[in-house]
Amino acid sequence: MISVSDVIFRLAAALVLGGLIGIEREWRYHSAGLRTNALVSLGSALFTLVSAFGFTDLARVAHMQIDPTRIASYIVAGIGFLGGGAIYTMEKNEKVKGLTTASAIWMVAAVGMACGIGFLWEAVVATAFALFVLVGLYYAEINLFPFHVRTQLIHLDVSSISGLLLEQLYELCEQHDVEIEKIDIVHNEPHDTIGLNCRFQKPKQIVHLLAALHGLSDVQTVRSSFPIGGRKSAS
Repeated sequence: MISVSDVIFRLAAALVLGGLIGIEREWRYHSAGLRTNALVSLGSALFTLVSAFGFTDLARVAHMQIDPTRIASYIVAGIGFLGGGAIYTMEKNEKVKGLTTASAIWMVAAVGMACGIGFLWEAVVATAFALFVLVGLYYAEINLFPFHVRTQLIHLDVSSISGLLLEQLYELCEQHDVEIEKIDIVHNEPHDTIGLNCRFQKPKQIVHLLAALHGLSDVQTVRSSFPIGGRKSAS
């Protein structure tokens, strides 16, 4: 039987590794961010521990058959429903969104299972590879395929929301050949927030748009997950 200290260590490892992948998702303003990925990894690790060590006493019972892989196999199937919730289709062009986030959730579940069974080094290496794909290949994709249509989330903290401000936003996007797919308006204190889901082809288009948004008098803060100099744009 595994010791309590080993159980805690494996759960902690799953929590940390899942959280690392979640930080990357949070950094790009995805809904399945830090807490979601950390909980998926932690839950997968706990289910795996229960599956592997929770029913060892029953193995001594006559005519009792124990399958330690059954719960683990249901994790793989069940995580598909959670990942499916992160995928949606844009109505205008039927473009599928959220596949990378769903894949990250699927990967995090595997990392959690590896931690639960005791494959800690394997889980660490897999997490490093996953971060390389999510971060490193993201920059490589921008440079290798600069004309692919991309989407970008931009969050604006504004002093007040008016028809004139919304008109200015649409004009700036049109000037920089950036298409607004969706706009979300949230009224908060002490400032309101406008969320723009934009489509663009060339990275310089979104860079120039962000600079122009900074110049609007009603805009207090511009937050974007687009990398400029290796960091998010914010002011």
